[in-house]
Amino acid sequence: MRRFVAGLIVCSFSVVYAQLTQYNDRPSWLTAVGSVDVLEDFEGFGVDTEFRTGPVALTIGTIQQTGEDLAFRNEVDTPPLVFTDNGGTSHASCFVNFPEGASPGTQVLITFDQPIRAFGVQLYGVAGAELTVFDVMEGIGTVTPVAQDTFLGFTSTTPVTSVLIRAQTLIAGGTGEGFGADDMEIAFAGAQIPTLGQWGLIAFLTIMAGAGFFVMRRNRLA
Repeated sequence: MRRFVAGLIVCSFSVVYAQLTQYNDRPSWLTAVGSVDVLEDFEGFGVDTEFRTGPVALTIGTIQQTGEDLAFRNEVDTPPLVFTDNGGTSHASCFVNFPEGASPGTQVLITFDQPIRAFGVQLYGVAGAELTVFDVMEGIGTVTPVAQDTFLGFTSTTPVTSVLIRAQTLIAGGTGEGFGADDMEIAFAGAQIPTLGQWGLIAFLTIMAGAGFFVMRRNRLA
């Protein structure tokens, strides 16, 4: 009985903490986050730097292409810029492609130096072809851009270590989705403190465990 209730307590934490909230404008995201710990604006790059064949270090962690290498984009693009889907400054020029046939597709993986509770990025030209989805790793969920040029952010009550950007839909022939990403911001995860509701649940389950133990002990003595 006590093991069962202890399991319920652990499960209750897992369920309550797995909350992902998407934001489509930076002011609302900032209000929810409170403060940003690190910003990557790509201005520290003096030359074009591709991340197709391996990870490239950022102020927030690393960025790298995964899956099939189509030798297209997936680099930090510095002026003079190659494409127009950007804010006119150095940025991550990205490309993702939906899996097709034997091809695993192409994705972009962002891995953080330490667990985070919030992530935000300014996107350009992100909804023109196969569209994109941001998989928030640890199996937490996904967030999806709502427009071509848009801010996309999220907060998570479960610490996040990486985000995988992938194509959302298949357009036959390897069309893929090219887009610009700039001003990546993160807030580090802190200690998880149970809410008032969680404390109530813990107290209830603890009482159940005590009652179950009392009944078991009484039955043994009878």
